[in-house]
Amino acid sequence: MGDSLPPKATVDLVGSYARRRGDRAEIVLSEPKEVVDGQGWAVLRRKDLEVSADLRLVTDERGRRYVVSCENAQLADGRWALILCGEDGQRQRVNARLLVQGERPLCLLWGTRPPESTKPIRHRDRPVVIPAPEGGPAPAAAPAARTQVRALAGKVKRRLAALR
Repeated sequence: MGDSLPPKATVDLVGSYARRRGDRAEIVLSEPKEVVDGQGWAVLRRKDLEVSADLRLVTDERGRRYVVSCENAQLADGRWALILCGEDGQRQRVNARLLVQGERPLCLLWGTRPPESTKPIRHRDRPVVIPAPEGGPAPAAAPAARTQVRALAGKVKRRLAALR
């Protein structure tokens, strides 16, 4: 299993989320550690596309958070990087990505890049382990036993198909 802890970030990733509100997409970044100076904005970037979004700092009884919003129509399908920009040219990359998949709910992914993944082992390529009964065939006979088991399974499938 992988690590379920969030990566290091300038916001609380566990309390952050993305959602659709009417014709707008919103990303709520909870408890920012660093605040962008002055009137800021956000940039959402995906490969060759870049979208400028509104950025508001909200402070209330639930804590401090950034709310990034733009029109849904501006966002094409894919993973979008998120960058907060300040008036003084300060740019702060958020250690999270926005996943857009058509009209599905938006998803805030942790990390600026996806973690390395491993290719799953296909079921038929997994080794078949047939325990030898006590006093049974030697381990060298296991491939022959495996072939017999597969042949028997094929016969059972054909008979079941014929009964349907």
